[in-house]
Amino acid sequence: MADGDGHSDGRSPWCLLAIVLVLLLLIASGGRAVWRSQTGTVAAAFSRGEGVVDLIGEVLGFRTHHRCKPNVGSNLRQIGLGMICYSSEEDGVWPRDFKLLQDWSDGELVPKLFRDPRWPSDPDPFVYVRPTKTAKAAQPVLLTRPTTDSHVTVVICYGDGHIGTVTGRAQWDEARRLATLPKALAEGIAPEDWTTVPGLRARSTSAP
Repeated sequence: MADGDGHSDGRSPWCLLAIVLVLLLLIASGGRAVWRSQTGTVAAAFSRGEGVVDLIGEVLGFRTHHRCKPNVGSNLRQIGLGMICYSSEEDGVWPRDFKLLQDWSDGELVPKLFRDPRWPSDPDPFVYVRPTKTAKAAQPVLLTRPTTDSHVTVVICYGDGHIGTVTGRAQWDEARRLATLPKALAEGIAPEDWTTVPGLRARSTSAP
């Protein structure tokens, strides 16, 4: 195809046909193609190509992310619900860290729950922002490491145990800052300490 100056953009009907065929192959092969991209066999080859190959790699990356996200959310939900149960037994006080929570669960919260299936070798993929006794439903408590593809996403477990996602790194960066404050291990992080959650500060300070 040519642009307004008469120059070709390097694409041909054969390239477009190749894109369609690969997309059909992805739909047909399902988990096998995604599994191969997850292990890096296909992704490594895509990263060295250009044009059509880059487009195919982007599609594979998008599919891989969305296949893993439900598993990440399940892990966060189980950890979050465990923390809520812990706090109900401890007069509203949330656990200081993951180790204390695991010991309290007496083996119910297995180590693999504290891993992100997208990066199974990462020993510390989550950030825990320990809340105060007055944790709000919309207050982030557990956050996953942001994805590194073009769709930067953070999966979050909130104060009432529900799971959500946000786009961008702002809440992840804020969570890392709050988690290092001395008050995180003392009384906990209050809802109004968050500056990146729209409306959370206002709802907290205006509550009776």
